Amino acid sequence: MALISSGDLALLKSDKGTIRSTRIDDKRVSFGKRSFFLHEAMGKPYGTTFEVNRDQLVAVEKPKTDVLSEGIGEDYESGIDNRAIKDNNQSQKLTRDDIVALKAQGAKADEIIGQLVENSGTFKERTEYSQAKYIRKKQLRYEDDVTIVRPSARLVCEMCLLRNPLKILHMRIDTLSQILALSNVHSGSNVLLVENCQGLVSGAVLQRLGGKGKLIQFSREAVPVRPALEAFGLSEEVLEPLEDFPLAEIGKLGWVNVETKEDKSGVETKEDTLGKRKRKIDHDEDDRHQRKKIRLEQVEQTRRFIEANKMDSLIVASKFQPWPIVESLICRLAPSRPFVIYSQHKESLVECFVNFRDQNLAVAMQLSETWFRHYQVFPQRTRPEMNGKRSGGYLLTGTTCSKE
Repeated sequence: MALISSGDLALLKSDKGTIRSTRIDDKRVSFGKRSFFLHEAMGKPYGTTFEVNRDQLVAVEKPKTDVLSEGIGEDYESGIDNRAIKDNNQSQKLTRDDIVALKAQGAKADEIIGQLVENSGTFKERTEYSQAKYIRKKQLRYEDDVTIVRPSARLVCEMCLLRNPLKILHMRIDTLSQILALSNVHSGSNVLLVENCQGLVSGAVLQRLGGKGKLIQFSREAVPVRPALEAFGLSEEVLEPLEDFPLAEIGKLGWVNVETKEDKSGVETKEDTLGKRKRKIDHDEDDRHQRKKIRLEQVEQTRRFIEANKMDSLIVASKFQPWPIVESLICRLAPSRPFVIYSQHKESLVECFVNFRDQNLAVAMQLSETWFRHYQVFPQRTRPEMNGKRSGGYLLTGTTCSKE
């Protein structure tokens, strides 16, 4: 069982659904409305639930039961129905000042909830299910439980959806799982990837590769910004297959050599005439040109690899029109290899579908809309949840074929 260690990148998860990525160290961490230290969590296994007691974390020995699914037991009397209950804000005798005083005395969440139940004038008149909902509502308000878990594709996807779903093109975990399954990503495979999801897809693909194979990501930026990939906390060994290639150079694959010669302009210094500040500027420019030279050499190596090898799968999850990108990269796949194209808009995928069909580039093509909905599963109360997320986008999948 993996233990929480100093320097690990972990995810903090609360019962309210909040998720945050953080580094395990001795610094204070802000999570929700509370701040605390993480040093008490070191040495505990991942998945442990902690209770926030002032600024410290205290491990919860006994997992708490879900009152909605398991009920509240026979500890409370319950009524037949709620017809006599009136919502006039006069049933609770405990005031806000009393609750603040209980918190100042160090009372735990269970004690505060117990006081609220005892001082409620309508609690005994509620049905058993209504009582369970009342207790659950108070638990979400007053409990400060934090669970420390290891990063996974599902949790990172949920975290990005809660923060800013537009940054990951509203991609849900069910869509991401279908992309990984339909593209047949596995250890040792060579994958072409075009994405604008802050590194969410690349992180999930790298987890499946496990440090073996090759992942070539096409991006507009010279140094792509991938905060979602950083949240995975992958080791250097797992990140080794990742290589970047400029998106603007896609159409030049096969006939243009990337220039790797060092640009000498602005590097030479004249120490006899230049001052200390000028020498520092020249030194910075020298470092910048050196980094540029290394980057261009890496791009040249990646270009040679693409031209010398047939790739195993193609994944496109971009905010740009997909067909010009796909048209340039589909020829890099070996025959009978899968491709997956994700888009928020069906029309752009219809264009790709028609072009694939007219040019006889692929078979077994399928255009589908992903649909995902949570269900409440309780005794005699199984139903879909009332509030759901928007559409998870559209997927175009297929298998390449040879014209020969």
